[in-house]
Amino acid sequence: MMETGRNEGDLTRRMALKGAAGVALGAAGLAAVGSAVNAQSATPAAGAGVAQVPVLTVEGAMTVLQAALAKAQEIAVPEVIAVVDAAGDVKALVRMDGAPKASIDIAMDKAYTSASFHVPTDQFATAVSADPVIMASILKAPQITLLPGGYPLMSGETVIGAIGVSGGSGEQDQECAQAGVAALRA
Repeated sequence: MMETGRNEGDLTRRMALKGAAGVALGAAGLAAVGSAVNAQSATPAAGAGVAQVPVLTVEGAMTVLQAALAKAQEIAVPEVIAVVDAAGDVKALVRMDGAPKASIDIAMDKAYTSASFHVPTDQFATAVSADPVIMASILKAPQITLLPGGYPLMSGETVIGAIGVSGGSGEQDQECAQAGVAALRA
């Protein structure tokens, strides 16, 4: 019986030594990996390998929104105005007094559609309506609409976001959205 105790004790000591050695090797490995990561994450030389990508700032989104809002007030149409970034995420949103609540989702969908497909929603509608299968498929996708009033926001040739306006007629929505687009260009 004592021999068994000794063997169990020896086994326990060996396991402890192996465990300690494993921890030491693991720590050394982590230290080596850590220094490799630091070396790889060093800053490149000025301008080397860095692409400048224009983005829609909050200030830009607010400029677009305020211009569209001013146009809606000028033509006395209560609108919902949504401004999204290039990914279709909301940057600015306003629902004017008297604008239908349903217009919130519609305005966001117009902006999302325009940002996603890089064209005004009325032009997108014309393009997809030529093929009933494509149109039926497109309309099954969430957040996609063919209603007029969505326009991409551009910086040069790059889409940086979009505006969607809803609450009036298609023509009124387009007029307000175009005012927002024009303000960004100014």
